[in-house]
Amino acid sequence: MMKLDEQARARIIGYYPEQQKLSYYTSSGSEHDGAADIDGDSLSLSDLVDCFLEESCQEKNEDGECSATSDDTESTRRLNSVTVDLSDDDSFQELHRVFIADRGDQYRDLLVSGVQHALEMLQFQFRGLGSCRQQVVLRGVMSRLRSLGHNAAVCKTKWDASTSGGLVSGGHEFIDVLVDSSEEDSTGQQLRYFIDLDFAAKFEIARPTEAYKRLLNFLPGGTFVGKEAQLRKVVKLMSDAAKRSLKSRGLHLPPWRKNRYMQMKWFGPYRRTVNALPGVGCGGDGKWRVECRAVMGFDPVCHGVSGGYFVRT
Repeated sequence: MMKLDEQARARIIGYYPEQQKLSYYTSSGSEHDGAADIDGDSLSLSDLVDCFLEESCQEKNEDGECSATSDDTESTRRLNSVTVDLSDDDSFQELHRVFIADRGDQYRDLLVSGVQHALEMLQFQFRGLGSCRQQVVLRGVMSRLRSLGHNAAVCKTKWDASTSGGLVSGGHEFIDVLVDSSEEDSTGQQLRYFIDLDFAAKFEIARPTEAYKRLLNFLPGGTFVGKEAQLRKVVKLMSDAAKRSLKSRGLHLPPWRKNRYMQMKWFGPYRRTVNALPGVGCGGDGKWRVECRAVMGFDPVCHGVSGGYFVRT
């Protein structure tokens, strides 16, 4: 078997030591505008129609649904005619196709292996961290991926209602991995892989129908690892299915389960950081300290409690 030199390995993994000098590797993290990821050409026609209908709804009837006036009834009818309304069976088949299409991605398989190994090791390290446990584990996985040479970081999205077109304020944390794709296409842009722990829990709703439970059970029970296009489709399919499920139960779709809100979790404005420890509010304020011992390839990155944490995979 031919051995690869350092430059060849770097091109495959997308990690270059000299890039440590770039701003998004600073300890405090760097901010990225995710607005372009939500709006514009990246959305399909049906996505844009959904966003328009959600945002343009100013009047609601007694059931809380949008009421069209005589002036916009015809316009709304035309817009609805081009919106694809998938049934639950169609959604399941489409969700299946989305995940099947990602098979054969060798780099994704490499990341999945790295994440699973990291989680197996971390379950023996962390215990007694309370609400901070998830953040510590997330950073532990990120650190492990970086030790393997991947350009991984913790991404923290955050948006405010006053600047996000009326969306409820929110935020989310996940891991992303950047891969240099210049050798795969002519754009020179970096591919971005998303890693989200406890993925299916992000889509749980009240009183789900059996059809929605079927979709939810099809999602990765533990960790999602995939590219942007795949994640966007999954979020859209699940958001639409959640709306149908709640409506069939006579319940309203809460703001934090709408498609635009869910898309913002991963594609909103974000800060990218490689800090191994959580920030202020979860350890940076000195309220607790963690002591990590080196276990099977893990370097100790923090100092106080050792124990275990389990995440479904």
